[in-house]
Amino acid sequence: MFVPGASQPATFGGSAPQGNFGKMRTTGWELSVDFNHRFSNGINFSATVGIADNFSKMLFYTEEGAATVGDYRAGFIFGEQWGYVYDRLWQLTDFEPFTALRGTQVDAIDSGYVGWYYGKAYKLKDGYDMPTNGVEPGGAKWKDLDGDGQITGGLGTVEDPGDRIRLKGTTHPRYEYSFRFNLDWKGIDLGLFFQGVGQRYAAGVGPLAVPAGEIGQGLVSTSLAQIWSEDNPNAYYPRTTYNTRESAFTGSMLKSSRYLLDMSYLRLKTVTLGYTVPRNWTEKVGLNKVRVYFTGENLLTFDNLNFPVDPEMGTGSMMTSSTYNSGQIGTGTPIQKTITFGLQLGL
Repeated sequence: MFVPGASQPATFGGSAPQGNFGKMRTTGWELSVDFNHRFSNGINFSATVGIADNFSKMLFYTEEGAATVGDYRAGFIFGEQWGYVYDRLWQLTDFEPFTALRGTQVDAIDSGYVGWYYGKAYKLKDGYDMPTNGVEPGGAKWKDLDGDGQITGGLGTVEDPGDRIRLKGTTHPRYEYSFRFNLDWKGIDLGLFFQGVGQRYAAGVGPLAVPAGEIGQGLVSTSLAQIWSEDNPNAYYPRTTYNTRESAFTGSMLKSSRYLLDMSYLRLKTVTLGYTVPRNWTEKVGLNKVRVYFTGENLLTFDNLNFPVDPEMGTGSMMTSSTYNSGQIGTGTPIQKTITFGLQLGL
């Protein structure tokens, strides 16, 4: 596998050269079943069902020493993700009013324990695990897995990931399947093709997946009723702030078991319905075949998402005039729905 080489000392004068320094093995399987039958009433039916799966695991990597979470290493699974384990949302009852202010400033010793809500300062009550990136009413509360009384990323290594774990699934599609059905009877033909992915997970980053309250960002209407407030304490999303989108890297929207998107889906890729006019009719006008048909592509999708993100899409691309959407889920070119009506004539 073509990867960066071992780290070089500063005197090397540049980054480590790349080469075939890694070994990765891809393991997979595939199953396909076909069925064809012509019934006594003249109906001809055929079906094909298929499913396949594969995953890639790194067996060797040239770099020695501590294995950083998410980086290449021996045992690395392609598409793996690490994150925190969600507990619940912080409620206003977890805090008490904080008045030891210097104007509007909070002393450094208290800053991590104090959050602001509608212009008032609130301090986290004693007895709670303390996240290193601070707290606020309505923010996400993570579980303290290593029992040190703090929520941290540890040393950021596989051996010491702090309170992070390897999250379920991968960003790589697993258990890809398809169904194809064809039926014809007395000139009528129907074809259906379904395609789907049984397992794929992606972090919700960007305004389509996160209720972003910053200037220039949109807000998906279905998210409004799912945002935390005092009147909506059991909401799905945390309280929104001006930097909600950036909090995917520093705050309540950190990659976690809570805000991992289930990107599995089943899609009707193609449906075709046609009718072939009997030949004894068409020969009267000098034609061997006349067929009218309708074809639809990507007309139906079944998924587990509650906002307008196409589960077959990745993230925005840097191969555009603007790189702002890079890394944001669902901001690439969407899958198009098409409807076609046609007429086939055979001479």
